[in-house]
Amino acid sequence: ETSNVVEDEDALARVAHHLLLRLEPVDDHARAKINQPVRALRVLHQVDHEMRRAAQGERMIDMSDDGTCEVAGMRVACGRREQKRIRVAELPEGSWVELPVMVIRGVEPGPTLYLGAAFHGDEVAGVEIVGRFVSRLDVTALRGTLLVVPVQNPLAFQVQHRYFIGHMLKSPMDQNPADPWASFPGDPNGNLAALIAHVLYDQLLRHADFMIDV
Repeated sequence: ETSNVVEDEDALARVAHHLLLRLEPVDDHARAKINQPVRALRVLHQVDHEMRRAAQGERMIDMSDDGTCEVAGMRVACGRREQKRIRVAELPEGSWVELPVMVIRGVEPGPTLYLGAAFHGDEVAGVEIVGRFVSRLDVTALRGTLLVVPVQNPLAFQVQHRYFIGHMLKSPMDQNPADPWASFPGDPNGNLAALIAHVLYDQLLRHADFMIDV
């Protein structure tokens, strides 16, 4: 299993470098690994951000005159990393469901890549892959912006179950949808799955030119 994680991490690195650093096309070895259904990598299609930008009448990431950008409530300068936790919902006992988010700005302008893991709580290998990739990333060689959410479904990840366990113990009619992955663009007035999808889409995904879910 360790070798599989490393191999997937290498494939992810090559794809990310192609998108952000634009060094060279993804080679056949990396492409083959991505296309294997047994792998954890799922590369989503390029979003037509120009059409969405025109439809929404707004810029994807707010750039200020001093060269910093604001995304997910964080203002990040070029060549810097910033991280925070975005609150999704308050649970009945008073604790919060929070999404860990890191924004990494390159030293030069370029596309924005969203990188996430653990949409389903039993997809634990992706968390390690994303963590290793981010820790080894050289910001000084980066063009563009990286939006990272290593755990996209925290409650499901805590119990290492595909869904938040509360959705499995209740009537499916009361807790539909149960999967944030199938809930986009989400609903700010929906259940927990719809709330997670809404926060991810509204604050992060819609700002991205490319998206990778591990």
